[in-house]
Amino acid sequence: MMFMLFLPIAEIAVERKQVISEKETADIKEIVIYKNYGAVIYSDNKAKTIFSTWPVTTMICITGLISFFTIFLYTSRMLQIRLCVFNALLFLGLSALTYYYFTAIRKQVNVSDLSIVGHTFKISIIFPVIAFILTFLAFRAVRRDELLVRSYERLRK
Repeated sequence: MMFMLFLPIAEIAVERKQVISEKETADIKEIVIYKNYGAVIYSDNKAKTIFSTWPVTTMICITGLISFFTIFLYTSRMLQIRLCVFNALLFLGLSALTYYYFTAIRKQVNVSDLSIVGHTFKISIIFPVIAFILTFLAFRAVRRDELLVRSYERLRK
């Protein structure tokens, strides 16, 4: 999950029309890269942040830390189960937040003098979905273990 901090989430290819003379125009191709901290436009060997997405970065850090600390709570399984459910909901929220900011960046680009040519999603877009699935599997295993321990305690009495 923490790889999402360093990898781009999506790329948006854009064109800018530049007037050379009254009869001639040129299309300048640029690229907008959506990273976890914002949308950066690269043109003329310069990078400029056009949109800030710090809530995505915060959510990635929170979910990563909760996932890490949940591993070491094996002595209190009920707390581990609750944190798994909470973290799974945060992963769904992270996916929704990532999509929201992607659409907001596209709208920001459409409002400016740029026209969108196309977009591609990068591999990091599926990390929250994979983390959700793995958290759900961990929840099932911890719950099954807790039920097994309770059934053995019932037999001992």
